[in-house]
Amino acid sequence: MPAKILSLFLVLVSLNIAYADSDIHIETEIQNTIENEGIVGLSWSIVSNGHVEVGSAGYANVSKLEHMKPAQKMHVGSVTKSVLAMGVLHLIFEGRLSLDSNVEEMLSELNFDNAWHHRSPIKVQNLLDHTAGLDDIRMWQFLSTKPLPNTPLAEAFKTSGQNLLMVRTEPGTQYSYSNMGYTLLAMVIEAVTKQRYEEFLDSNLLIPLGMTDSSFEFISQQGQSADPLLAMGYHENNVTQAAVPNYLRPAGQFTTTAPDMAKFMNFLLSGGKVNGEGFVHPEHMDMLTEPLNTDAHKAGLRMGHGLAFAKRDRHNVVGMCHPGTTFGFRAYICLFPDEKRDFLRR
Repeated sequence: MPAKILSLFLVLVSLNIAYADSDIHIETEIQNTIENEGIVGLSWSIVSNGHVEVGSAGYANVSKLEHMKPAQKMHVGSVTKSVLAMGVLHLIFEGRLSLDSNVEEMLSELNFDNAWHHRSPIKVQNLLDHTAGLDDIRMWQFLSTKPLPNTPLAEAFKTSGQNLLMVRTEPGTQYSYSNMGYTLLAMVIEAVTKQRYEEFLDSNLLIPLGMTDSSFEFISQQGQSADPLLAMGYHENNVTQAAVPNYLRPAGQFTTTAPDMAKFMNFLLSGGKVNGEGFVHPEHMDMLTEPLNTDAHKAGLRMGHGLAFAKRDRHNVVGMCHPGTTFGFRAYICLFPDEKRDFLRR
C-alpha cells in the first residue's frame, strides 16, 4: 500500500486482528499498521458471533487535525460492487428480474458486439460474477473532468473509437473482472425500476438494512454535494484528494460508515434475511463466492468470482472478500461464514 493513503472502511486487517481477544490487542495492531504503512487514518468494524466492534485511528482531516471517528463517513471503492450486487439479488427475490435475464435485450439501446449472441447472450449472472467477457475499464471513464454526479450511465459507453461493449470471450466461460459490467448492472436496475439506481438502492436496500448513514449518491468533501462527516481522501505525502464524479460510478461510488457496514455484514451472515424475513433467496446466498460453469470451474479449479465476492485465503482461513480503491481511499471487506466472523477496514 502506498504511503499516506486514507484507508477506508476496510476489512483488510489480518486474522490475528479479526480474531483478537481484546480491544487493546486490536488497537495495538491497528496503530502498528498505521505507522508501518504510513496511513493517514482508518476506521474498521468487526463482527463476531453477532457481537459488533467498531473503531478508528489517525486523522479524518490532517490539515484541521480532525481525528478519525468510528462513525466517520468513507468511500469504499469497489466494495460498492458487493453491496450493489445484493440490491440486484433482492430484485430477483421480488421476481422482477432473474439471473438468466437477457441483458442485451434489456439494454437494446447499447451496441453490444457479442459473437456468441444466439447461444450465449449476456445474462445478469454474467455481470454479477464477471463472466460477461467484457473489458474492465478505460482511463477516460475513470479520470475525466466531464462527468457530473447525474450524468446518464449510458455516456460511459459512448465513444467514436472502438466499441467498448465488444464481448471478448463467450459469456459464462471465463472470469474477467469488469467495472463496465457493474455499470451495466445499474442500468439494468434502472430499466426494471424506472428509477435512478442510486435512489432505488438507497430506499430499497440500505433503508431495510438500517444503513441510514450510507448512500450510493455522489457525496464529496466540498461543493454542493459536501458532507462534513466525510473524511478527506489522501495520496502520497499527505496530498489531499476530494471526491470526483466518474462515468463508471456504479462500480465504485458508495459512501458508508463502519457501523453501517457491520449491519451489512450481519445481514450476509444471517443468510440474507432482514428482521427474520427473506430478502435474498437462500440459494443465491450460497452462490455469493462460488464461481460456476466457467471453463476453470469445470476443470476442477475453484477460482474466479461468485455473485458478490471472491474467495481469499487469509492465514489458512478461507474468507469471502472484496477489495476497493478509489480517489484517496482504500477499503477491504472479508467475511468468514464458518467462523461467523467478518471484518471491514477502510
